[in-house]
Amino acid sequence: IETTTFGWCSALTSVNLPNVTEIGVSAFMECTALSWIELPALRSTTSKAFSACTSLLLVSFPCLETVSMYTFDDCSSLERIYLPAASFIGTNAFRDCVNLTTASFPFVTNIAANAFSGCTSLESVYFLGSSVPSVASKIFQSTPIASADYLGHFGSIYVKHSLVARWASLYNFSSYSARIVGLTDEEIAALG
Repeated sequence: IETTTFGWCSALTSVNLPNVTEIGVSAFMECTALSWIELPALRSTTSKAFSACTSLLLVSFPCLETVSMYTFDDCSSLERIYLPAASFIGTNAFRDCVNLTTASFPFVTNIAANAFSGCTSLESVYFLGSSVPSVASKIFQSTPIASADYLGHFGSIYVKHSLVARWASLYNFSSYSARIVGLTDEEIAALG
């Protein structure tokens, strides 16, 4: 899909494109009625691919490996994200997704700066891969996870139990060390 192909299309409510592997810059930007997207073959996004899709509730991207910068910026209705193949999360990828409560990335290897900045409802993040990724600064800026006054459940960042100490010692992650909870392989398997 080329750059801005569907951008600013206020009538588009759903998308199911089974063979698309890449989408261009701002391809669906500000499709304000878009609530559901299924792109089963999508491997990478470019900047602002779904930025300001304010009605977006559900995405199905089982093959998406690269979440570029600002991909889901200001998708204010998005509550949960599960990207089973994502290895890279770009700068401000989920910025200002104010209703995002849960995010899961089983195989992430690189998280860029401010990836979840402004996600004011974010409570649980699952990084369940077998290695510790490269993590930039302020990935949880202006989220409950970064707040000292956060009154939510303890342990907002879930990782493999065997990697808790390595996660806690990451230079750009040490301020979140009290939020880290290790899960055993059995507990991870039970998550489905």
